[in-house]
Amino acid sequence: MKKMNLKDKKTLILFSAVLIITFGVVISLARYVYDYTRNHILEAKGFYFTSTTMSTLGTSHNISNWDGVNAYEITLDLSSKKNKFIKTEADINYNTSFNCSSNVTCSTNKQTGNISKETNADSFTITVLPNGNIGSGDTATITINASSTSPYEKTLKTTYILHVVTYSFSYIIDDSPNSKYLTLELKNAFTFYEVTEAFDGKSVGDHVSIDEYNNLSDANKKKCKSAIVTLTYDPNLLRIDMTNNLYLDNKASESTEVIESHNYVKKITIPITASSTKKIIFYKADTSQDYSYDGKSGTSIISVSVDGAS
Repeated sequence: MKKMNLKDKKTLILFSAVLIITFGVVISLARYVYDYTRNHILEAKGFYFTSTTMSTLGTSHNISNWDGVNAYEITLDLSSKKNKFIKTEADINYNTSFNCSSNVTCSTNKQTGNISKETNADSFTITVLPNGNIGSGDTATITINASSTSPYEKTLKTTYILHVVTYSFSYIIDDSPNSKYLTLELKNAFTFYEVTEAFDGKSVGDHVSIDEYNNLSDANKKKCKSAIVTLTYDPNLLRIDMTNNLYLDNKASESTEVIESHNYVKKITIPITASSTKKIIFYKADTSQDYSYDGKSGTSIISVSVDGAS
């Protein structure tokens, strides 16, 4: 037998690759033609099973703003209309199914459903929860099917890819010349809590969603943090509004400085709840000053340090 040379081997490999690609394209094209043709046959019979989020060939959705802690809900719409004039004149029964990547747990509010011929619309929801802590940059993949069972069979498909992002904490100072006071605005974009002291099966460092946190006892809430903010400033220049609830609730953490025989707050530590914005007024000793701060450039008259959930 004649031995194959290197050139012949490369040619064979290239030819094989072309065949494989061509075969794959042919299969995909055949599938497309089949689905397209079958869909038209069903529509010719007055059967419409459609969705804005799914299709017979499958759709893909990239979600880039999940925190990886709180539940994420995916709502899928279904319709038995072609347009506002043409619709299916019968109820459509359907089943739902899903498959999720191993780092999340999924559930649905509806395993079977019905699109009424009166309303011609229905929907179902997939709820996604993390298995443990999922960090920034991680992804979760959820594939979802809705299959009609009567009067005809048809399957709609979609894939959702959830990308986990890291949220942060920011602040600005709103002020203007000749204003008697400035407003410090604290924005906590962290959407979850971190356990700082173990309790009820929770370990230090575990994440707690907003809903879960809201159901905790007051004692256990104190064992979690979202953002703990320490404000430091010169009491010769600024005086905190002592009627503000954030100040009153955290007065025990304050540090003071004696000025002309009076104690004035110069530092205070305040916990900020998840996904919230808080405002505190500071009165200015020199009203001609403008202490505006946009959070990006310049120097803040108030030092803000943050111990945030991670």
